[in-house]
Amino acid sequence: MEKIARKLSTHTQKERQGYLEDLHLKSKPELLELLKRQDKLLANRHFIKNLPDKGSKMCIFREKLSTELKRREEVEEACGLFSELNISSQVNKQLEQIEWTGTLSDRKSPDSNAESEDETNPIKILATHAGVGAYSKKHRY
Repeated sequence: MEKIARKLSTHTQKERQGYLEDLHLKSKPELLELLKRQDKLLANRHFIKNLPDKGSKMCIFREKLSTELKRREEVEEACGLFSELNISSQVNKQLEQIEWTGTLSDRKSPDSNAESEDETNPIKILATHAGVGAYSKKHRY
């Protein structure tokens, strides 16, 4: 039974004693949990006083944890900023413009807004198809 329990255990002997090899391999929730544990241990002044190094190794490890978490937050922030730069949507718009017009112009003509408004205004579309005439009055609410 002990052999099976040892094989099922994912932690090595060093990890069970509190030794962590590389913080880069840990997930963010694991790092947050470790940081929370370190803070709780450092808050216990009586325990810290009884240690031979007076908690200096614990403080160093806590700093390593906090710097790793800050590094990961900076990476996530940079990824978020880069994800906003979606080049593919701009390329698709340009390809559609080339397909429909045969030309590629970066500047929009002043009438392009009016044309798109005419195409999306259902009353104007119905009025032109019904033979009523041009719909020129615009109501703003």
